[in-house]
Order: sequence, then C-alpha cells, then structure tokens
Amino acid sequence: MWLLLEFGKTFYEKIAYIRFDRAPRMKESFEQDYDMQRLLTSIELHTNCRLDNEETLLILDEIQECPAAITSLKYFCEDLPHMHVVAPVCSENRINGNLWGELYTEQTFISKKSPTARVAGVNRLCLRS
Repeated sequence: MWLLLEFGKTFYEKIAYIRFDRAPRMKESFEQDYDMQRLLTSIELHTNCRLDNEETLLILDEIQECPAAITSLKYFCEDLPHMHVVAPVCSENRINGNLWGELYTEQTFISKKSPTARVAGVNRLCLRS
C-alpha cells in the first residue's frame, strides 16, 4: 500500500483512501445501490476529501471484502470515466470462495500535478473457481 500512496502523492493533488476491512459504513454504502452521485458523496464524507476527477486518486483497498464495490468499478468506468480509481488486491484473496484471476484493461492517465508524466494503469479483475 505504501507504493500506491507514494504514487498518489507524486502524481495527484489529493488521495481518497478507503480500506474496506476497516470501514463497515463504506461497505454498507456500496451495498445499497450503484447511484454514483450518492456513492461519491458517501466517499467524500468518509475520506474528508473532495473528489475532483483527474486531481484525486481514489484508492479502494481490500476491495475483496466488499463484492458490491467490485461491481461498482464497472459504473466508475461507465459513468465517471475521468475518475482515477485504484483497487489493489492480492492474487490469493478469495471472493465468495473464488480466487482472483486475471483480466487486464489498460488506461493512460495524465496527472495535472505532473502533466508531462504519463502513467499506464492496469486493472486486474476476473474470477475463477
């Protein structure tokens, strides 16, 4: 996690950090529905950080503890494509008895803090039994 926080400090103005194994209210918020405006408000209240698209890195740590948050990644991509979200997990973590597998999608981010730096992001999400 240290590396992601350092990455955020280097390339972003702000970092909003949620650790699902220690944030039961955030789990409840994600499990309620996928109203992205409501979720953004909930995240801002929990992290005390205003989410400003390209200026903020949202870190969803221990996301395997909240399957609804995993599903929400789809809606972040569809409804909030400019929001920069990172959801790190260990490949040995289990979700509902399944192991994380591998599916990669790539995006390139240009940070306002360091506009000459280009950062390639890799999202890894696939379940296998």
